[in-house]
Amino acid sequence: MDVSVVIPTYNRASMVGDAIESALAQTYAPLEVIVVDDGSTDDTEGAVRQFGPRVRYVRQENSGVGAARNAGLAVARGEAIAFLDSDDLWLPRKNEWQITVLEKMPEVGLVYSEFDILKDDGTRLSQGSRTWFAEPTNPADFFARTTTYAGLSGGPSPAWADFPVHAGPLYRTLLDEALILTSTVIVRRAAMRPTDRFTERVTIFEDWEFFARMAQTCDTAFLDVTTTVNRGHQQSPRVTDCSHLARAECYLAMVQRIWGADPEFTRDHADRVRRAAAHALLAVSREAILACRMDVARVALARWRGLGNASRAGWARLYAGCAALPGGGRLLRQALRGRTAWRLLTASRRRGYSVNPAA
Repeated sequence: MDVSVVIPTYNRASMVGDAIESALAQTYAPLEVIVVDDGSTDDTEGAVRQFGPRVRYVRQENSGVGAARNAGLAVARGEAIAFLDSDDLWLPRKNEWQITVLEKMPEVGLVYSEFDILKDDGTRLSQGSRTWFAEPTNPADFFARTTTYAGLSGGPSPAWADFPVHAGPLYRTLLDEALILTSTVIVRRAAMRPTDRFTERVTIFEDWEFFARMAQTCDTAFLDVTTTVNRGHQQSPRVTDCSHLARAECYLAMVQRIWGADPEFTRDHADRVRRAAAHALLAVSREAILACRMDVARVALARWRGLGNASRAGWARLYAGCAALPGGGRLLRQALRGRTAWRLLTASRRRGYSVNPAA
């Protein structure tokens, strides 16, 4: 199974070379590495061209990471497509392991994995996906079945091959949680529909929405082993640097576009969709008040009441009161400090990742 690697980049001349090298160093060699330059103004082109014909350079006007990934999808020739952000790195066996899963599990269309986080100070945090959740999480809770890579591959079983592989439907779970780091993902082209593309012209969560669309029609597999190093740097630009209000609005729009527009899912899980939309609307109202956008907050609260969902009614009353008062943003900020202090004691959520803003 041939693999195309798609690397979107923007003004990452100092980092993109490391990402490319990690793709070229795979034990399962890629058919091609495609770097889509989203209108960089630094010497990104020079950093990519130094690899010669081993890497295909595609340039487009600055249109966002979703459009850049779609441009890579449009020219990719592989039966499988792997995504790597230009500030991240792969470990050498990443594609080998994931291709084995795709070949042994024909019902699986998307494979992702665990990753490490490399911070600016050199600290490396293992099990990075676990830092996205407020509560301890077991991947087996999300999936219908679990095996091991050694058992799946059917070959010799060295120690490094003895890790869990979870598989099953993930569409419903993705309504509530952003589980997947894009740089750990490989997808089967045959499992993609024409509409399975990254959302463009959105501030954030274009990857979450893409994974949800694919999960509608195929199973997902998770390799509980580190394949990728996510560099948790603060160098700009970072797509996750958008405002909290924008994050909440993007999540709400995604819920409406995917699960809310799915007649079969809403028929079987109407309460779940309503609850997710209600929580998202409260998140929008909260962030709008903190941003002194009381008009936006009042509209969101009116929509929340229209859903007829009493979940978190106490918070809704607090937000409504703050939205009606001068200095409401300051009052709400004070009220939230107690909750934030408690959550910091019980969670290890890291700033800037694509976690649910409505949580």
